[in-house]
Amino acid sequence: MAIVDNDFHTAFDFYSKAFALNPKPLAKDIYNYAMCSFLLKKYKNTYKSFNELMGLGLSIEEIKKNEVLIKEKEVINRISKNYTSFKDKSLKNTNVFLRDSLRKIADQDQLFRRMSGSYKVYGDTIRKIDEVNNKKLLSIIEKYGYPNEYLVGVSRNLNPSQNFDIVIWHQTQTNFIHDYTNILKEAVKNGRIDPHRASELIENQQGDDRYSSQILYKISCPSCSKEIIDKINKKLFYYDIKGSIKAKINDEREKIFLENIDDYEKKVLFDSKPNPFKFFYKGGIPNFSFDKEEDVLITIKKMKSLNE
Repeated sequence: MAIVDNDFHTAFDFYSKAFALNPKPLAKDIYNYAMCSFLLKKYKNTYKSFNELMGLGLSIEEIKKNEVLIKEKEVINRISKNYTSFKDKSLKNTNVFLRDSLRKIADQDQLFRRMSGSYKVYGDTIRKIDEVNNKKLLSIIEKYGYPNEYLVGVSRNLNPSQNFDIVIWHQTQTNFIHDYTNILKEAVKNGRIDPHRASELIENQQGDDRYSSQILYKISCPSCSKEIIDKINKKLFYYDIKGSIKAKINDEREKIFLENIDDYEKKVLFDSKPNPFKFFYKGGIPNFSFDKEEDVLITIKKMKSLNE
């Protein structure tokens, strides 16, 4: 929230205290701390943080995508000089066998789903693969704990969504094999998964919105009239949650260390605009696409617009 308020001094202090308590924070938090350090010209902390991230597998190419950081040539050159040595460190620290095993599980999950006909043609095969993948993933979790960035390295852009969690994502009410809810809650408690990603996976599996992980919505209707398109174009919509329902959702969010609904909304809005930080809250803004004008009107009648 301090970052959202452009109070980088406070954010820097919070991160420093948090990292003193937890020597293995989520990579996106290390990155945001690095950016706070950079903006405050505390370059020693900036270099140290990016060295840690490169040691977890973050590529120099990804770092150079930061349009704010890349403008400071001396800083980016210093980070680049350290890349090779910390890339080697990443390979030594990563459990390569486990990382590759998880990649194979993710590839198998997608193999027949991506083929022409997908579920309609290969439904039985997909189901059998899902059963095998679940056994493999549960066995891995039992042996290693929930695989985190310090075990298998970071995702390409530090997104807290790891490739293997697609297996959990596909555990829905219509394709139910195993309930990962308690595993995910324990992983959050132990700092092995971002609570926002855990909330998305739990909601998807349980078929509810107990955490309201999707809070703002875009609405599109390419076939609609100009009048309707003008009503929805470049607007964000939301359900006005109040009273006991809002209190219940906030209570559920607090149980897995999430912020309250109001703060989450501010963070999602911040993340929807260009900024040099890594929040990954854009999953909180899904797109509702419609073909019929009446469906659009029925939907927006139940919602409010932030632009109103």
